[in-house]
Amino acid sequence: MHDLSYAMGSIKRTVDESAKMDTFSSVKLLRSSGFENHYIADENESVLDLAIKAVEPIRDRLKNLDSIIWASCIPENATVGNRESFEKSKDVKPLMDYPASRLQSHLGMPQAIVLGLVQQACTSMLGSIRVACGLLATEIDFNNILCITSDRFPLGAKYEQAYSLISDGAACCIVSREQKGFRILASHHITNGSAVQANDEETAAVYFTYMNRIVNEILEKVEINDDINADDFRFPVQYVNRPNLNFRGFAGTVVSGQIKPGDSITALPSGKQSKVKALVNFEGEQDRVYAPLTTTITLEDEIDISR
Repeated sequence: MHDLSYAMGSIKRTVDESAKMDTFSSVKLLRSSGFENHYIADENESVLDLAIKAVEPIRDRLKNLDSIIWASCIPENATVGNRESFEKSKDVKPLMDYPASRLQSHLGMPQAIVLGLVQQACTSMLGSIRVACGLLATEIDFNNILCITSDRFPLGAKYEQAYSLISDGAACCIVSREQKGFRILASHHITNGSAVQANDEETAAVYFTYMNRIVNEILEKVEINDDINADDFRFPVQYVNRPNLNFRGFAGTVVSGQIKPGDSITALPSGKQSKVKALVNFEGEQDRVYAPLTTTITLEDEIDISR
């Protein structure tokens, strides 16, 4: 998971300003919870507008997307269609004007399939990331997936849930096979439908119980190979890759440790030393590699390394 980005509603308020009209709790309570500022979308600012703002800083990295997964917290944000048009025509087409499809068109990614998630509430982004991991595991041709969530509260709504001040905004990231950013080891969440009508006090009361449970359950799911040495770098060279006079790389599998460009290496049994110039695989140059990944290492110096 990499290239995280976000955007907030265009109107910035202090907690004092918002507490006068947009929250249930007092300024004192919200400040004691750590809230200082509050962001609200302009009346004409849609969830699509927020999503485009969030995506713009990483626009140049959105190449060859295989899928766009849009997750909405509030169900009515899953469409940007005009309800009045439906009321007049009784044609449901305006209700199926999806922001994810519009974002796909805005990005010029007709090859990307679009998926939409709802009923995820505040875990909507985590849900999209989990689905992205599932797609990468089952679709062998998929490499890059954009996960995005975008929500704004309805006009007149109170911007608070369970003593938390909530802003309008959007967030996104890329989930891919590329070895950069954060490595996702496992994913897990808990759904309790019986708590849907719980009040704020009841929600807060069960928070720590559920956190303890979900942390323990996800740790049980994480597969960690205790046999892999994560500290000491070892890399048996399988073959020397020299497609032309300008490239000489040593290909193999990292059996322990990790390495990045600029790190020093020692070749055995000669004892000659050099520094890593680049780490290359089929996707291009990598920031780092670790066991048990395969890679091709190029060095700053010409030294003899073979099987």
